[in-house]
Amino acid sequence: MAIHSTLTPEALLEAPIYSHPIPNASGNLAVYTQRKYSFRSHSEIREIRVWDMNSPRSWAVTDNPRANYPGWLGHSEQLIWLEAMDNGNTRFVVRDSRLRSAHYVVGTVPGPVKNLKVTSVAFSEDCDDDLSFAVVGQANTDGTLFNPDDNISTHTPHHPQTTLPGRGAHRPKSVIWFGGLVRPSQATEGQYTMTPMTNLMEYFKFGELESDGSFDDDSLDFFKDTWHILFVAKDPESDQSTHTASSCYLCPMMAWTGFPPPDECYHAWRFRGLGGTISSPTVNAGGTVALLCKKEDGYAADKNRIVEQEGRQVLYQLNLASWPNPPTPADLELFDGLMRFGSVMDVTPLPEKSKRVLVSCDSSDSSRRVIIQDLPAQVSGTSPPSPIRGESFGLSERQVDQIWFPGDEQRQIHAWVVKPSYFKPKQIYPLLYVIHGGPQDSWRQGWDMRCHLALFAEHGGFEYIRETLEYVDTERAVALGLGYGGYMINWIQGNGLGCRFKALIADNGTFNLLSHLSNSTQHSILHGLGGPPWLNPEAWRKWDPAQHAGNWKTPLLLIHGELNRQSPVSDTLAAFNTLKLQSAETALLIFPDEGSRIRSTENLLLWYRTVLEWLEHEQPQNKRIGMFSYGSGLASTLFSFRVKGDTSRIAEQVRLNERLESRTPVSPEFYNEMCDLREKAYQQKNYTPVGSVDTLTPGIYYLVHVDDSPSSI
Repeated sequence: MAIHSTLTPEALLEAPIYSHPIPNASGNLAVYTQRKYSFRSHSEIREIRVWDMNSPRSWAVTDNPRANYPGWLGHSEQLIWLEAMDNGNTRFVVRDSRLRSAHYVVGTVPGPVKNLKVTSVAFSEDCDDDLSFAVVGQANTDGTLFNPDDNISTHTPHHPQTTLPGRGAHRPKSVIWFGGLVRPSQATEGQYTMTPMTNLMEYFKFGELESDGSFDDDSLDFFKDTWHILFVAKDPESDQSTHTASSCYLCPMMAWTGFPPPDECYHAWRFRGLGGTISSPTVNAGGTVALLCKKEDGYAADKNRIVEQEGRQVLYQLNLASWPNPPTPADLELFDGLMRFGSVMDVTPLPEKSKRVLVSCDSSDSSRRVIIQDLPAQVSGTSPPSPIRGESFGLSERQVDQIWFPGDEQRQIHAWVVKPSYFKPKQIYPLLYVIHGGPQDSWRQGWDMRCHLALFAEHGGFEYIRETLEYVDTERAVALGLGYGGYMINWIQGNGLGCRFKALIADNGTFNLLSHLSNSTQHSILHGLGGPPWLNPEAWRKWDPAQHAGNWKTPLLLIHGELNRQSPVSDTLAAFNTLKLQSAETALLIFPDEGSRIRSTENLLLWYRTVLEWLEHEQPQNKRIGMFSYGSGLASTLFSFRVKGDTSRIAEQVRLNERLESRTPVSPEFYNEMCDLREKAYQQKNYTPVGSVDTLTPGIYYLVHVDDSPSSI
């Protein structure tokens, strides 16, 4: 990794990325993954590492770039992980975490699988001879494991479909697979072997049911313990394009070999939640299920509620609209102890007899930090994986403030204010106004590789900011929007607010709202606009950026991923052509191999460089400026210079625009008189200039007399 002294895009993207550590059964070791990219070699280094939780020491157990999803085998110090193979298959690999023996392969499955989870089996919790596992994989139409390398065909059959591409019957479905790991009885040094995997959907005869989430981005949500597998699926009774209703399925696992088959007594249980989306299912030893549930079907931005079993008891509900009873100091003790490190990313309890949890946090000035938290006491220590410390780039937590400003209907809106590391309160700085996507997303105080606000601060409510933050120069403001934020950029471009910015940047934005009808899901836009366009045409026209395209004047950088299924690339192309037809300044960056989020590190570097160049495209710093100076007759000079530093202070003192506006207009006759007077005064000695000085700008030097000395000529 290259050494950087400031937070540049290269420094950000070459910083190591850590996963949340997973502790073993005794709580003395934890395993995590580490990856870092090198722009010098254009390659990524991946490692599975083990951390001794009683010391700051950690070590690598494998540097195979295809190794991932590590876990612990029972109560031992042995690790198991998945390794992708060239032919698309996946092998299960075991190795002692302290490197006392070589690794070996437990078994191989004929396709790609992910998200390995390993636990004990029922009635043998104290013995490591029999273990169980579950993974996520895709299934062919016959229920076998899908392998893309086995499905290469020069001819693709075409069939009429009743659903959009990407959700049809011909697409491999994401399902959960389970199996067993066995070794000779009481042979603690013996090697494990793997039983054949079983398709959970086929085993419980779920039919067309599909696990919720995407196999490609690891978003499939399921839980496994000794006795159960829980997963979430969209309700098959509803149209998934217009509904978000889902259910949680509890599958009792009496055996992990695929036998005996379920019967009337041994079957899966369905929990419908509260009517909306369900996520993060879990179950305790007594079989009580807890879920995160949303109430309203079709409303993806609804808030989560922690619910027990079938929604009969709400365990915890955060009232975002108002907080009638202020929290007590005891309520905030744990919260404050963690939030001072930034945003909480993951929490894992340590062994049952311990009253400690392992917490991963990050912040704008530091990458993932691991904390051992005693309950209910304070933080007991921080340890590897070592975070990227912001002070190495000049960053600190003092750069981050937050404000609340009134929004629509006087609702209070929260915003982070991230200042540069060289911030001085009495100086004025340009503004970058960044709008998040979703629209239900939010900016968090974290180390974000995709859009790091501190990086932009190093380089670089509008009305509220202009009136309240005296160090912000809103005359040099640029707005950037991602996803839904890109739509908002296109919206303000056609309205009054867009004209107040020097430049705009729209990433994967929407130009024409009707294009959303081509998406695989419409529930969000139907909820937001009160129905389809033929039932509520006024709302669709009112909030459509294309309806105001004739007002687009502000320079606009347009970015889009061609694989984005939610916002088609045609919208950005239409926005680009709209600006070109009006001779407005614009630029276009299309990623043919990316979707709504950029995954390639090289592409992400190009994204940062393009955005930063656009932010500075009207700034003279680091640019060469040509100058032409002329005098009487043929006396003239053409020269250039490069601007090395910030010119804002000079511009503030010179006030060039103000002085140009204050010039005194004169008639052509008066101008001719002044030219004649200048010609008569040329090279005169003992001469006193004539004319009025009333129109001279204060601060200008002028001659009152020319004597006869040679230096005066």
